[in-house]
Amino acid sequence: MIPPDYLVAGRAFLFVDPSICTGCGICQIACSLHHFKVFNPDVALLRLESAGEDSHRNPIVCRQCSNAYCVRACPIPNVFSQDPVSRVMVINSQRCTGCGLCARYCPYGVIVRTQSSGSGLSVYVKCDLCYGDPQCVRYCPTGALKYVKEVKATEDRQLELGAHGCDPKVGGLA
Repeated sequence: MIPPDYLVAGRAFLFVDPSICTGCGICQIACSLHHFKVFNPDVALLRLESAGEDSHRNPIVCRQCSNAYCVRACPIPNVFSQDPVSRVMVINSQRCTGCGLCARYCPYGVIVRTQSSGSGLSVYVKCDLCYGDPQCVRYCPTGALKYVKEVKATEDRQLELGAHGCDPKVGGLA
């Protein structure tokens, strides 16, 4: 099911097609290498989750929520700002105090703690869609991750969603 937050006009997001995901983890490796210069899935800005012991692992990604809990929970003004191109909210590591409220309130568990390159203090980061070139999408061997650059506010919105395997009438997978 595609949550309503995915349908915000003008906002880019990642779409996961679980029917073709193998759970290989290459998306996590690409993400951690791009953002942190390490091959470490534990620091990736997306995670793989299984529904049960014998079930398949699927990527859990930042949903780029329109009224995000992480943004509302942050007590510091101007820590979050909107990228002018993708319109996603990004965390300013220079302003983040590392309190962790954003991570605590994210319902998807995809905000991670890291060391600030400037101060060395712990700060939090979330998916920024690699500023328009998501590495998880680029290196996904099956194409299970898709980058949707923009959902238009007109009837083109239904065509855009249909092209990504969504049923725009119900907001779920076609």
